[in-house]
Amino acid sequence: MPSKNEQAITAPKTKEELHEIFKRIYNDDANSYALSQEIIVCLGSLVLTEPRLFVEMFRIRIGLIIQVLASELARFSSISGIDATQKLFQLSPFQVKSMLLLLLSGRLLEDFSMDAESGAKEQRSGMGSIRKQIEERKSRRSTGDSTMDVDVNALAPTDSEEIDVEEAENFQFGIWLRHRRIDGALNRVPPNFYAMLWDTVRRFPRGLSINRIVLHWGVTQEMTRREIKFALQVEEVLNQIAQPEYREIMIEALSLLSRMDILLKTDSPNIPHDQSFVVDSILHRANELFVEHNKKMETVVMECCGSGKRCDGAQGMCQYFYDSAPAGEYGTAHYLIKALMDIFILWT
Repeated sequence: MPSKNEQAITAPKTKEELHEIFKRIYNDDANSYALSQEIIVCLGSLVLTEPRLFVEMFRIRIGLIIQVLASELARFSSISGIDATQKLFQLSPFQVKSMLLLLLSGRLLEDFSMDAESGAKEQRSGMGSIRKQIEERKSRRSTGDSTMDVDVNALAPTDSEEIDVEEAENFQFGIWLRHRRIDGALNRVPPNFYAMLWDTVRRFPRGLSINRIVLHWGVTQEMTRREIKFALQVEEVLNQIAQPEYREIMIEALSLLSRMDILLKTDSPNIPHDQSFVVDSILHRANELFVEHNKKMETVVMECCGSGKRCDGAQGMCQYFYDSAPAGEYGTAHYLIKALMDIFILWT
């Protein structure tokens, strides 16, 4: 659960054909069989009522969605993955649909009630309550300046305040990793991603190698820039990536690669002409730069990659790299752009 065997359904099927597909994939796992059916029905309903949530999504991987739902249940319920899977099987169709809607909307889950009427709740970081408490404490301090009798203990943070701060910190840890896993599981891409990638592939004479699968230059001669057939072929390549967070970082790298001239301020980058360009090299070089930079600052990276320990990140990359914000001074884009500069300008 979920099955490692995937089969694409690209055309309407009869009831008997669907039964054979599900039986072949899940064998005797009746729970996963039923849950997959529920998710497909829920997605079909959401496509009709919330079509904006499915923009630029050409294929949906049910198995990865089940993985993400189970991992989110495990996280906010503080239970094991096995227990979360069993809990997922016990949810009502309404609750499953509520969770799917939140995930498709780009929101995380904080609490999930087993009460069918309440469904899923939106994630709250607790920062609003912290700001309110800070303002109240400032107000108490200003009041204390004009009052002779002041209780010093009242100015110290209370147990509830410390708990809220701790909860906020716990929420922040892992938030970007979870976002990437969710977006990767949903096969979500930025606007105009496929059209920009078509331009990029056309620029590389030997094509692009993504996760050891080559997207050949010739496809740009066979398919137009906005042809759905091209998008589906790209999806087929990206879907070979098992880890959704690595898939999402790959999409970030491909998006930056399409704007290489602007980012690197050069019209003549060192594009290879004798072999396909390995896009994975951008990700791994960016990860190296991230670890080196954070080692100098002695950040949390010292707990794993920075000290030579084995990291649990996908594809051998640092888990904290996956958990970095996309933008900003220490964001993934910062290191990906530096990697592009190393590969296309500094290296010969």
